[in-house]
Formats: sequence, structure tokens, C-alpha cells
Amino acid sequence: TALIALYLGDERSQEFGIEVSENGVDYTSLGRFHSNGTTTDFEAFDLGKQKARYVRVNFFGTSTGTWNSPSEIVFASKER
Repeated sequence: TALIALYLGDERSQEFGIEVSENGVDYTSLGRFHSNGTTTDFEAFDLGKQKARYVRVNFFGTSTGTWNSPSEIVFASKER
């Protein structure tokens, strides 16, 4: 799970992609995601069950322009 808090997240939605890698060279895309544009608190994005040493987050702009402003990003796993 990715938990992402965004600056002005209550005023605009933001688009981003998440990729993972075991070696830091070969990355696998987990998809493109959109924030809901209604909160500056953390939003949770399900990434499925992944094993990765490296994570790359690419931002693609907002509903109001090209600037993205992540405040905080946390990656967490749920033990079952």
C-alpha cells in the first residue's frame, strides 16, 4: 500500500505512477493513480502484493497544472 499526502490535495487532484525494482535497474510499473482532490491527509493506494527493494514514483501533473507537490509518501505492507 502506498500512503501519499499531497500539498493542496484538497484543491486539486494529482496523477502519478509507481514502479518497483529488485535491482534498481529493471523496473515494473504498478500503474497510474489519481488522488481524489479532496484532502491533504494521506490517501491509500493499493499496490497489490509486491516485493521490492527500490520504489520510483513519477508525477504527471495536476488538475490545475504541471506542478506536483507530494508532502509525504509512505510504503507499508500488511502482515496476514
